[in-house]
This record gives sequence, C-alpha cells and structure tokens, in this order.
Amino acid sequence: MKELVKTTCTYCNSIADTKDHVPPKCMFPKPTPALMPLVTVPCCQVCNLSFCKDDEYLRDVITFRDELSDNPLVKQLNETVSKRFARTEAQGYFNSMHKSFGEEPIYTIDGIYLETKVTFDYDRSRIHKALERIVRGLYRIQTGIKLSDGFDVQVYTPEDSLSLKEEISSVIQTLPNKERFVVVPNGFNYIYYCLPSYPVYTGWKLCFYLKYDVFAITRKTKADPVGSTLQK
Repeated sequence: MKELVKTTCTYCNSIADTKDHVPPKCMFPKPTPALMPLVTVPCCQVCNLSFCKDDEYLRDVITFRDELSDNPLVKQLNETVSKRFARTEAQGYFNSMHKSFGEEPIYTIDGIYLETKVTFDYDRSRIHKALERIVRGLYRIQTGIKLSDGFDVQVYTPEDSLSLKEEISSVIQTLPNKERFVVVPNGFNYIYYCLPSYPVYTGWKLCFYLKYDVFAITRKTKADPVGSTLQK
C-alpha cells in the first residue's frame, strides 16, 4: 500500500507508470543536448497522452508573440513552424491558428497613425489548463507530494493582470525576494513561495523565454480529503 502512494500520478489518483516533463519538452528546440535532462514528475500514461495537443498550443501561443522574437530559443522554434504545419495531420490546427491572427492599427493620443499591430485571439481556457498542469508538476517537484485533491491552481497570464485580486497581489509581491529556479537558460525559470504554517497554499511566478511572465496560486476549493496532502 505504501508503494502505491509513492507512485500516484501527479495529475490524478491513478498509479504513475510513466513520467511527464515539466515544463513540456516541446517548448524547447530539438535536439536539446545542452538542455537535457529536463525535470520530470510521476504521471500515468492516460494523463501524459492527453497533454500533447495543449502543450503544443501553449508553445505556439507564447512563441508567436512579437516581444519574444529575439530570444534564441524562440528563433529556433519558429524556424520549424513551416515544417510543423506542413504535416497533413496538422492542417486543421494550422487553419485554426491562422484564423486567430488579425491586425489592429496603433495611434498616438492625438490620433496620428503609427503602425499596424498583429493581434492573436487565442483560447485562454486552453492556455490556463496547460499552465495549471505545469504548476501542479512544479508543486510536486518542490514538495515531493501531489497537490491535494481539495486544492486547485489559479493562473494569471499577462492579459489577466487587471483581474488580480488584492489578496493575490499581496502574495505575488513577495515572490521577487524568493529563490529563482532556472530549469532551461533563456527558456524557463520560476519562483516559488509557500505559507510556512500551511505549505499547500503557494504562490508562483513562471517566466518563459525571459519575458513572458505567468503568476499562479494554489487555493482550497472544497473540503480537503483526510490525508490527501500526504500522497506521494
């Protein structure tokens, strides 16, 4: 019984029979000898196989941003975009991504036209889902246990910054003073904070490609099952 607890999947209550990369390895160029081995967590095969499409979507939504175009890893990833979308099985995905792009004119306060900015309308719920999973994986890496079934992850992308509640903002403000963990140079690092009296409550700052910051917290959502925070 003890051995089963130790191998619980990070994302569900099944037995872990494989490993999941945190963050997803598709977010970095291939080959990656200088970046490997990436960090992994215990995972069941069903969960692992279900992540692939969302992982790719997260990568593309982030790396298509103009402000990241000078990042060396993003440059390498974007060099393979045409090859990735050229696959027959990727045509539907390519078409949906292409329809998401638009244009928006930029003007000064006085109404003088400056330039036309490329816009991208993406599925935020899908991005949040992928980011929430990354936080769950990092939580396991930091604590050695899976996040309790009575808790969930709330993430805030740059577009969500205006919706931050005051109590959440106060937690996030403490993050810059914490240790920064670099997983992939130029690619991914994070800062982690937990309440000393109750470490299930945590705050996170995830940084992708040096410029794309995501904040997250773990919070209680329902009655916490007895002993679930001790699952390993």
